[in-house]
Amino acid sequence: MYGVLVIGAPGAGKSTFCAGLQDVFEQIGRPHVTINLDPANDYLQYDSTYDIKELITVEDVMDRL
Repeated sequence: MYGVLVIGAPGAGKSTFCAGLQDVFEQIGRPHVTINLDPANDYLQYDSTYDIKELITVEDVMDRL
Protein backbone atom coordinates (compact mmCIF):
# COMPACT_ATOMS: atom_id res chain seq x y z
CA MET A 1 0.00 0.00 0.00
CA TYR A 2 1.25 3.47 -0.89
CA GLY A 3 0.09 6.95 0.04
CA VAL A 4 0.49 10.49 -1.17
CA LEU A 5 0.07 13.46 1.18
CA VAL A 6 -0.53 16.65 -0.76
CA ILE A 7 0.14 19.90 1.11
CA GLY A 8 0.73 23.45 -0.04
CA ALA A 9 -0.36 27.05 0.03
CA PRO A 10 -3.81 28.13 -1.16
CA GLY A 11 -3.90 28.23 -4.95
CA ALA A 12 -0.85 25.99 -5.35
CA GLY A 13 -2.77 23.34 -7.32
CA LYS A 14 -3.39 20.68 -4.67
CA SER A 15 -6.95 19.97 -5.80
CA THR A 16 -5.93 19.99 -9.46
CA PHE A 17 -3.16 17.49 -8.71
CA CYS A 18 -5.53 15.24 -6.75
CA ALA A 19 -8.13 15.37 -9.53
CA GLY A 20 -5.51 14.43 -12.11
CA LEU A 21 -4.09 11.62 -10.00
CA GLN A 22 -7.57 10.25 -9.34
CA ASP A 23 -8.30 10.35 -13.09
CA VAL A 24 -5.10 8.40 -13.85
CA PHE A 25 -5.90 5.79 -11.19
CA GLU A 26 -9.41 5.35 -12.58
CA GLN A 27 -8.09 4.98 -16.14
CA ILE A 28 -5.61 2.26 -15.17
CA GLY A 29 -8.01 0.54 -12.78
CA ARG A 30 -5.92 1.09 -9.66
CA PRO A 31 -7.89 1.09 -6.42
CA HIS A 32 -7.51 4.33 -4.49
CA VAL A 33 -8.99 6.35 -1.65
CA THR A 34 -9.15 10.14 -1.66
CA ILE A 35 -9.50 12.04 1.62
CA ASN A 36 -10.23 15.77 1.95
CA LEU A 37 -8.96 17.20 5.25
CA ASP A 38 -9.73 20.86 4.45
CA PRO A 39 -13.08 21.95 5.92
CA ALA A 40 -12.80 25.29 4.07
CA ASN A 41 -12.60 23.69 0.62
CA ASP A 42 -16.14 24.22 -0.68
CA TYR A 43 -15.46 23.05 -4.23
CA LEU A 44 -13.67 19.76 -4.86
CA GLN A 45 -12.53 18.96 -8.39
CA TYR A 46 -12.55 15.26 -7.55
CA ASP A 47 -14.75 12.69 -5.82
CA SER A 48 -13.63 12.44 -2.22
CA THR A 49 -14.01 9.04 -0.55
CA TYR A 50 -13.87 10.71 2.85
CA ASP A 51 -14.52 14.39 3.51
CA ILE A 52 -13.78 16.15 6.81
CA LYS A 53 -16.74 18.46 6.12
CA GLU A 54 -19.03 15.56 7.00
CA LEU A 55 -17.67 15.77 10.57
CA ILE A 56 -16.84 19.45 11.17
CA THR A 57 -17.41 22.82 9.53
CA VAL A 58 -14.94 25.64 9.03
CA GLU A 59 -17.06 27.70 11.44
CA ASP A 60 -16.54 25.04 14.14
CA VAL A 61 -12.80 25.21 13.57
CA MET A 62 -12.76 29.02 13.75
CA ASP A 63 -14.81 28.99 16.98
CA ARG A 64 -12.23 26.72 18.63
CA LEU A 65 -9.28 28.96 17.76
